[in-house]
Amino acid sequence: VSGINGGLIKEVDLQQKNGDQSSSGIVQIKANLPQCDVLNISKSNPSLYFNRLEVVDIRTLGNVTSMSGMFSTCHSLKKIVALDTSKATTLNALFRQCYALEEAPDLDLTAATSLSEMFYNCSCLTRVPKMNLQRVTNTSRMFYGCAGLTQLPALNTSNATTMGSMFSGC
Repeated sequence: VSGINGGLIKEVDLQQKNGDQSSSGIVQIKANLPQCDVLNISKSNPSLYFNRLEVVDIRTLGNVTSMSGMFSTCHSLKKIVALDTSKATTLNALFRQCYALEEAPDLDLTAATSLSEMFYNCSCLTRVPKMNLQRVTNTSRMFYGCAGLTQLPALNTSNATTMGSMFSGC
């Protein structure tokens, strides 16, 4: 944990501890971070940590507005129990190349404006819940390469100005 200011956690850095060389077991992130301004998920050793991340449960994430690439290339990520996206405006490549992700979680996208490559190459993704895309202007390659996608609700993309290859490879 870094950036503690007046007892409030302002920045959280989640990474594998140097002494943990284990290559088995489920890696999980579970947190409530109501005062968080920045969430930095370090990818210093992806073969030991991020390639094994399977479960995410972050119910409160404070004032984080950019979540771009936050879980990008977490190839083993299977389940998103909860993820607070309520203040995020930019979620580009949030789950990019999370090959094992089968179902997108319910996400609060009311503040979102850019979702480019959000689920790019999530080849096992089969279902996406209803999403509020009312303010979103960029959905380019949002579901690119999601060959397993079988269920998609109606999406309001009336404000989208960039939608290139949104469903290419599906």
